[in-house]
Amino acid sequence: MSLQMLRGPDGTLHAMAIAHPRDTYEWVRGVVYLQSTNDGASWSVETVAPSIDFSRYSPDAASLTLDGHGKPAISFTLNGGQLQLARRTNAGWSVSDLGATVGPNPDSVVRTAPDGSLFILYQDSLGGSLVLGHVIETR
Repeated sequence: MSLQMLRGPDGTLHAMAIAHPRDTYEWVRGVVYLQSTNDGASWSVETVAPSIDFSRYSPDAASLTLDGHGKPAISFTLNGGQLQLARRTNAGWSVSDLGATVGPNPDSVVRTAPDGSLFILYQDSLGGSLVLGHVIETR
């Protein structure tokens, strides 16, 4: 299982957990987002992507950030190497295939630029080069 946590500017704790189908964690299936407004005393849990196949890629290949509006964004890789971005919207979670295939090292890193837009760094599947791309403006 992969777990990442960060604290937002308002003090809210944000966490992301991803479990491989072979893991036996009852509360984690696929990609899960957790939020605590009371310093971890209690957590709300939301399923981001319930059924993802990690049979070829590690669930550790994921990243969590907050966009310019303080909403969480999670990058992760599916079985075929397809790079995905999940974003929290007012209506719930929206997961997008970014049209990129990662290389043998499936890690991706999503971060927020000073202007509030999101960018992702990943390894290209063809030449193994690091690619900085997929700048996504926040709304």
